[in-house]
Amino acid sequence: MDFEGKKIERQKSEKGSIEKLKSLILTDAQYAEHPADHGEGRRAYIFELGSGGKKLLYFGSSHLVDPKDPMFEDIKARFDHFKPDMVYVEGMDDLVRAKDEVKALLLKEGLDKTKEEGEPLFALKLGIDAGADFESPEPNRAQEINYLVGKGLSKPDIFNYYAFRAIHGYLREHPLPSADECKKYLSPYLNRFRQASNWDPSELVALEQNVITNLDVTNHTFYREQVDPIPWHGKNLTATNEVADQCSQYRDKYIFERIAEGLKTHDKIFVVYGSGHAVKQEPALKALFSEYYRDRE
Repeated sequence: MDFEGKKIERQKSEKGSIEKLKSLILTDAQYAEHPADHGEGRRAYIFELGSGGKKLLYFGSSHLVDPKDPMFEDIKARFDHFKPDMVYVEGMDDLVRAKDEVKALLLKEGLDKTKEEGEPLFALKLGIDAGADFESPEPNRAQEINYLVGKGLSKPDIFNYYAFRAIHGYLREHPLPSADECKKYLSPYLNRFRQASNWDPSELVALEQNVITNLDVTNHTFYREQVDPIPWHGKNLTATNEVADQCSQYRDKYIFERIAEGLKTHDKIFVVYGSGHAVKQEPALKALFSEYYRDRE
């Protein structure tokens, strides 16, 4: 076999190994049984891995909404000590198309100001200021929606999940919510869904109208529970919860694969994601370091 043929075979073998390791990612049901603190106000879940000259620090945060929360200083202290050459942050799948623009904007932004937008932007600012590479290892929305449709989930349930998730985000960020303000907040998310789904416009208008008509900014519990993928004991799972569960599994596998890919070209990776992602991905990442880098010391 020539060099190119061996290279292709090696790539196929590596891809197959990564697919096997994905099976170690905890399901949401397994996560619910994990000893990590799942309650309201839960703190960070943090772990470090290192082998063969490769290192990973995974900071699983509790999705901060308070710029004064001491967790920001914890992130900074760990970042400064770790000195990563790659930073991965959550929830910015458009980052790949606007990387230079985001970098230019954040170089001008004050570090404390980024706290108001949450820990992903804060960590991104730390990385850019330090000259590290950065990425948001998220599947694009079209990929995600197509995956969910392919799993046999209904279009109304898929749409409601994304709309409810945006409303939940608004309610988390605004302790004194208003319906009109929430509708404005929701508008770009609905536009993004239209573009990504490419569904029939009349169908989307009906789905959007249903969400807007039934919008209740006084019922934060409803939206929080509808986007929760976790099958907690005593809780009846809705169709929207099933969408959340499938989306969660898809994202965790995608994120893990991107981290594995990043380790091929970077030596020290700093990840800032929600604590649930950290808990679920930890077994697969431990196995990745053990399988790929143990013999490279």
